[in-house]
Amino acid sequence: MCVGRRVTIGLALLLGLSFLANSARASVEIFDANNALTNLTSVTMAQLQSGYSIQVDDKLFFNWTGYGSTISGAGLGAVVDAASITVTGLDADPLNPGVNYQSGAWAITAGQIQDTKWQYDVAVVGGANIMEDASMTLLSGNVGGPTSAINITEQLSDGMGNLVAPLSVFELQLPGSFTSQIFDEKFFTPVNFVQVNKDVALSMSANATGITSFSDMSQNFSQVATPEPSSLAISVVCALGMISYGLRRRRGI
Repeated sequence: MCVGRRVTIGLALLLGLSFLANSARASVEIFDANNALTNLTSVTMAQLQSGYSIQVDDKLFFNWTGYGSTISGAGLGAVVDAASITVTGLDADPLNPGVNYQSGAWAITAGQIQDTKWQYDVAVVGGANIMEDASMTLLSGNVGGPTSAINITEQLSDGMGNLVAPLSVFELQLPGSFTSQIFDEKFFTPVNFVQVNKDVALSMSANATGITSFSDMSQNFSQVATPEPSSLAISVVCALGMISYGLRRRRGI
C-alpha cells in the first residue's frame, strides 16, 4: 500500500508539472495604454508610442519612445509615419521570442537618405536572468545600385548608459557591398532587462538607379534554456523514489 501511495504521489506530480509545461507555451498578448489586455494580434508603431505594449511568452516589449523619421533629397520617398509600421509578436519558438516589423514606407529613390529611429525596453516577466542574445533578420528588400544601402544599426544597453553588447549590434546591407548581410546576432552575459535603440537608414547616391526599399524585418531575443517541466517532474519522481528506497533500507523493510 505504501508503494502504491508513493507511485500515486509521483504520478500526480508528473501530471501537474506536465500541465505547467503546456500552460507555459509561448503566446502573444497586446496591452493598451492603460495596461488592459486587448484582442489585437498586431499593433502600429504609433500605438506603441502612445503606451501600448506587447508580451511574448515571458518577454515584455514596452516603453516605446523616441520615434522619429527624416528624409533628405528630392525624390519619391517620404518620412516614415509611425502609423505605417505594423508590429507583431513572434512566438513560434518559446526560447526565441521577438517582434516583427512591416511597412511599405521604407523606400527612397536616387539622391535620398531616409532615417528612422525608435527606442523600447525588453524585460523578463518574473525577473529571471535568461536573455543571452539578440538577433535580427532582414526578410525582404531591394537595393537600387552599388552606391545604395540599407543599414540597420542598434544599441543595447542596461537603461543606465552601460552597453550590454557592442555599440553597433547590427549593420545590414543588401547586395552592393562586400559586407552585405541580412542576418546578424550578438551574444551577451544573460540579463533580465535590455533597452533597445534602433536606427534604420536607407541611402542612394544621386547617380543611382531604381528604388532602395525593404518592408519586413524581425528581431528576436533568445534565452538560456532551462529544464523543461516534464523533465523536472521525472527528476522529482526519481528523487522521491530514491528517498523512499533509502528510508526503507534504514527501517529494514
